[in-house]
Amino acid sequence: MEFELFFHGTPKGQDIYGKKEDRTYLGTFYDSSTDAIKFLIHARNTDGGRYCYYNYLVYKNVIDSDGRTGGYFGMTLRIDAYCKDFASMYRILDYAYNAFLLGRILKNDGGHLKYAVLSFLDASEVLKKTEAFVLQMIQNAFTSSDFIPLDATFSGNDANTPKFNLYEVTDTTFLEYVRKFGKVAMSPLYPKSAEIKLEKEYQAKTAEMQQQFQTQVQTIKQTSAESERRKENECQSRISQMRHDFENRISQLEQEVKALQTENGDKARQILELDRQVTQHQTKAREYEQRLRNSAQMRNIQQLIEPIKSPLNELSKALDSLSPKTPKRPDNRQGQSSQQLGTWEKIKKYLQSIHLLLTLLVLILVIPLSLKACDKNDSIDAKLDSLDKKIETLQQLQKLPVPNVTEEQVQEKTENPEKKDDELPNIPQTENNSSETNTTD
Repeated sequence: MEFELFFHGTPKGQDIYGKKEDRTYLGTFYDSSTDAIKFLIHARNTDGGRYCYYNYLVYKNVIDSDGRTGGYFGMTLRIDAYCKDFASMYRILDYAYNAFLLGRILKNDGGHLKYAVLSFLDASEVLKKTEAFVLQMIQNAFTSSDFIPLDATFSGNDANTPKFNLYEVTDTTFLEYVRKFGKVAMSPLYPKSAEIKLEKEYQAKTAEMQQQFQTQVQTIKQTSAESERRKENECQSRISQMRHDFENRISQLEQEVKALQTENGDKARQILELDRQVTQHQTKAREYEQRLRNSAQMRNIQQLIEPIKSPLNELSKALDSLSPKTPKRPDNRQGQSSQQLGTWEKIKKYLQSIHLLLTLLVLILVIPLSLKACDKNDSIDAKLDSLDKKIETLQQLQKLPVPNVTEEQVQEKTENPEKKDDELPNIPQTENNSSETNTTD
């Protein structure tokens, strides 16, 4: 039988240590796998014949010498037959990796497996010792009965790769899968069938729960959507009602504003009317005040007239006393008497003029003031009535007759021409009358 061991990986980019005819195939392992340990058995036909490849692969946390992630390490044993004891083959390669390569080719670096070399040629001595160990262990561990020739039954080329737990799968089952699919992957880290079953059940349960959840979510969404629509309808209804109430309130306020404006207009007109009335009352008050002042003037006039009344009465009595009461004297004295009578006629006319002037003066002063002072007030009317009575009294005084001079008085005046007027019978006079008489003379 023919045995060939290859080392490949990414110390600094992909690198392969071994014969060159399988470089293309070995290059396919540089992929995006994330398995910590994968043992892949692959039966395949090549130009050189039909071989079975036992690939020990490490992917998880492998970085190259520069620290770039996404690397891997692979150790591939090519045999021109199929080894039925695949578990023993895995243990040989796993031991060689941990005993010879880990710590020399790959080193732990902060949770990563980092390449310690830039190229596998830099570690050729280590790789040769590892190769010698693997071949020696195969010769010691297996016999010819542990191998099966690769006949036409190993023609499977399925794209799918079945996976099994190393400690659970049997030799017969594994062989059947290799013949059917052409390649099968196993690992001590892969889940066992029971775990797979549980995983499937879990996934089925999860799928069921997810379905129920999705159904519930859908129901909730529908319910929520209906609730949202209902709430939206309620909100729209409330908004419409609020808008309607708001519009009604606005209309009501507009009506109230119009009413207030109308009321304010009425109030303004009332204020104007009150202002007009106040102005009228103020005018009337000023008129009343003027009338009161006129009444005061009338009282002053009355006070001035009062002293005149008594002298005028006395003057009237005195003139009456001077009227002639004796018979006429003889004709020889008629000339002299005529002269004397002419003098007294002058005196009489003089006194009548004085009386008339006083009466006119009183009328001129009293009548205009009486017209201005006329008021609806009872007290003022009473005073005006009093003034009217006084005016009537003065008018009556005006109508009094002027007293006649007797013949004896004329004769006495003729005989005693030197006798002054003030020696005549006493005639009471006021100060005003005296002053007016003197002025006339």
